[in-house]
Amino acid sequence: MSSELFSPVRLRSGQVLGNRIAKASMEGGMAGAGQLPDRRVLSLYRRWGAGGAGLLITGNVMVHAEALTVPGGLVLDEAAPLEPYAEWAEAGKAGGAAMWMQINHPGRQVLAGMPGVVWGPSAVGVELGRHSKRFGRPVAMTSEQIEATVARFRTTAVRAERAGFDGVQIHAAHGYLLSQFLSPLVNTRTDAWGGSLENRARFLLDVVREVRAAVAPSFAVAVKLNSADFQRGGFDVDDARRVIAMLDPLGVDLVELSGGNYESPAMSGHATDGDHTATSGHTADTDRTATSRHTADTDRTATSRHTADTDRTATSRHTADTDRTATSRHTADTDRTATSRHTADTDRTATSRHTADTDRTATSRHTADTDRTATSGRATDARTRAREAYFLDLAADLVATSPLPLMLTGGITRRETAEEVLAGGVSLVGMGTALAATPDLPARWREGREADGRLRSVTWSDKALASAATMALVRHQMRRVARGLRPALGTRPAHALVTDQLQQHRALRRYRSWLPTTAAARTGAANRNA
Repeated sequence: MSSELFSPVRLRSGQVLGNRIAKASMEGGMAGAGQLPDRRVLSLYRRWGAGGAGLLITGNVMVHAEALTVPGGLVLDEAAPLEPYAEWAEAGKAGGAAMWMQINHPGRQVLAGMPGVVWGPSAVGVELGRHSKRFGRPVAMTSEQIEATVARFRTTAVRAERAGFDGVQIHAAHGYLLSQFLSPLVNTRTDAWGGSLENRARFLLDVVREVRAAVAPSFAVAVKLNSADFQRGGFDVDDARRVIAMLDPLGVDLVELSGGNYESPAMSGHATDGDHTATSGHTADTDRTATSRHTADTDRTATSRHTADTDRTATSRHTADTDRTATSRHTADTDRTATSRHTADTDRTATSRHTADTDRTATSRHTADTDRTATSGRATDARTRAREAYFLDLAADLVATSPLPLMLTGGITRRETAEEVLAGGVSLVGMGTALAATPDLPARWREGREADGRLRSVTWSDKALASAATMALVRHQMRRVARGLRPALGTRPAHALVTDQLQQHRALRRYRSWLPTTAAARTGAANRNA
């Protein structure tokens, strides 16, 4: 096996990464008081920093205090104190890894009930069928708001450098604001910010120019970009190829390839049926085959075998407004539900008491070794490798023409797969979930060992809910590692989802109390920097 995985890589900025393994961004939703990193975040990144990766990319940090992806989001704007971020950078770099801050604006992907703003390129909301009400309704940004947001990205990047980070990654993937402007489905503007791809990419390109000009030449500037949105008529691989070419002359060090958004969450392995490539582009029915080959109704069973209305029962049988409770405790009615004493064991009852061994049933009872073979990537056939590296085919297509180094993230869990990704011309291998489950996985690979196990697969038929549960499982492990505990790989998806919603409910109460108290300070800081 090639040793390229542990060879250094030099970037355009002159920065040298110790090896080609990167901890990809994962949102922890663990902000402490004031939407700042606290000891939990420091502990988590110190653990990852000691795990052998050459690069750590933080969970996304918001550039706008009034627009968060989740209520437990971190904010670094002109008014935020810098010391907690300096401590965070120091903790992550203590083991020798480089530390980049991912900077982001959620745009329209803001949960309903959150204070602040819900902006988008156009007044086109997140469309998730009956789950659509989980998100706020966006208003189209004015040119002035766009220009002010460009300045916010610049401010956050400059302050990240001052705090001791080695670089920033500008998030233009997964359906967040910059990705929304790139999408012809979401961006229906007819002005200079919409229409042609050149116009739709203008926002991203302006952000990159401003950031690159404001930081030192040795400070890395990277972009996270969808290889495709996995929606018919959306941003596709040809668009990605053209945007990468547009980024080339702007001093970008690296482009990370991912895919999907909240409407088609391919980044968590749950692309919608609107995506003909499912999650890897190799099989029309991979999603069903890999997780439920022998059980026609497994997905329904996984959420509720004994109820007439599976989706409502799967998350909360006894709440007044199930849809909001099941997927987001952050709406107005959720506050009552999340704290209601008379639903003590409701969530466990609704998601697991009536399904007994449902999670085992959904992933293993009728599939013998399917979980190990079809979804865990332990078989060595080509289809398994493709399922493990979600976007491998698209990356191979882009590598052939890209003038910039590329990093591929999405489902990679084994050294063999990582080596094959690099052999295809990709410069860095990004891992997220795998490092939440096994924080020292790069060090294990160097020693010739693999992970002890994997997180449970979420095979629910409701892909929006399945994606939320998958992300909740990852955050559950991150919180355990932050507390100095070992990951709990056997955690059930329903338990993780309910626990995560309760955590975010508490964070929402803090955020609602904090935001109004900081308005004057932020206005003053903005005026001083104007």
